[in-house]
Amino acid sequence: MKTPNKITLGELLEIRPGDKENPSWVNDEFEAVISNISPAQGKGPTKFLLSDPEDPTIRIMACSFGGMVITRYNEKLCLFGGQGMTRTEFNGVQQLTIGAKVTINVIGGIAQASPAPRAANTSIPSPVTRPTASPTTGPINGQTVGMAVKEAVGIVTEGGHDWTAPSTWKFLHEVASDIIRVSRLLEMGKLAPPIRERAEGVLDDRYQHALEAQVEHDARVKQEDEAASDSFAKAHAKAEVMREAQAQDKEAEREANLTDKNGARYDNDEVPF
Repeated sequence: MKTPNKITLGELLEIRPGDKENPSWVNDEFEAVISNISPAQGKGPTKFLLSDPEDPTIRIMACSFGGMVITRYNEKLCLFGGQGMTRTEFNGVQQLTIGAKVTINVIGGIAQASPAPRAANTSIPSPVTRPTASPTTGPINGQTVGMAVKEAVGIVTEGGHDWTAPSTWKFLHEVASDIIRVSRLLEMGKLAPPIRERAEGVLDDRYQHALEAQVEHDARVKQEDEAASDSFAKAHAKAEVMREAQAQDKEAEREANLTDKNGARYDNDEVPF
């Protein structure tokens, strides 16, 4: 029988969550401290928190549907193995779903999780440190890389970039890296603010700059419209003055044609036109 591999809780978090149609099975063993147990309500699962024994900041919520009495493992360091563990996600929270065939063996309490005292004059090896899972550090599994590269290629292709140019491949690397960073943030349960908060003014600098630019543009358009309206009003008034002057000139010319050189008015049948 094949001996299962042993992974850390941080590596378990790197496994991409699945769903009912495409479950993401966890076939490796791992160690974790159980705490914050919430007993099952009705037909619901028992929920509890799993923490890495070396770094308690690395944690994941677990749900047990197998009817196991999880409370007996509270505050204990346990070894998880067997069949029936899947990586899941519910409402943006990363989870581990545990079935009835999963084995949980106590290997120590929290106090016993630390190395036992050694005899005098015995050399103690330096502790091995490992990277903590974060959006920018830690190993990246092949499935995540494949997803990121596929999405990045689509973005670069749609942008019409020249694939023979070195700058295009640099851009592809940057886009894929950003996608992985966002994916890791979501897997760690770090969601963006809800749309209601964003609509109420929780805007980042880019949105704020865009908003300020739009306000500035609207003010400039309004100012130009007012200037154009004022210019039109002045032109209209000037045209009215010119029309009135022309009318007065025509009236004066008509009066001049109705009188002789001595200023006497012609009779109607004597008007020379």
